[in-house]
Amino acid sequence: TLFRSPTANCCYGLKTAQSLRPYPQFLNVSYYVNGGAANYNALLAQLSHQWRNGISLIAAYTYAKQMDDVDPAARGDAVGIQNAYNLHAQWGTAMTDIPQRLSITGVYAVPIGSGGKLLATTPVVSQILGHWRVSTVASFQVGYPYNVSQANTTGLFSSAQYVTKVGDPRISRSSRTLDKWFNTGAFQITPQDTLGNAPRASL
Repeated sequence: TLFRSPTANCCYGLKTAQSLRPYPQFLNVSYYVNGGAANYNALLAQLSHQWRNGISLIAAYTYAKQMDDVDPAARGDAVGIQNAYNLHAQWGTAMTDIPQRLSITGVYAVPIGSGGKLLATTPVVSQILGHWRVSTVASFQVGYPYNVSQANTTGLFSSAQYVTKVGDPRISRSSRTLDKWFNTGAFQITPQDTLGNAPRASL
């Protein structure tokens, strides 16, 4: 937590925000607690098939939603807490949420040597070349959410100040460009000494 001098008309007219701290005799205090909440729900589907020629295929699809109220501090891109006194206000889509994921695995049993159709009875060779398999894995998923951030000017005891959401950040795919992938007008800088209303996973 960083100390910042309050602006005019801030903090009930007090000259220093230090007196508003829970323990004003101390400056910065680090407090770690397993006090976050999280929820994960998912629909899982799997399809598998094995052909007689030694080819097998497994396709697994996940449709999920992950919600929480705080990011693990160990994550390099973790979003800070805006109001440590009301974590429930931060409840929303988790920054590690992956809505959809498809994994495909293919295995091919090489038909050479022991267990195959070719050179199955040839001494030594059948044992060396037998029971080999070639496999591949391909995974496709929706990307992680993004957080729209700004400098922290709350002057409180938090590690972040969220932006203010004033509109829908989504735009049609046909309107997206490298310079404007979302509606930038949907967000505004939150004024000093004010809590922003945008969720952590803003995009």
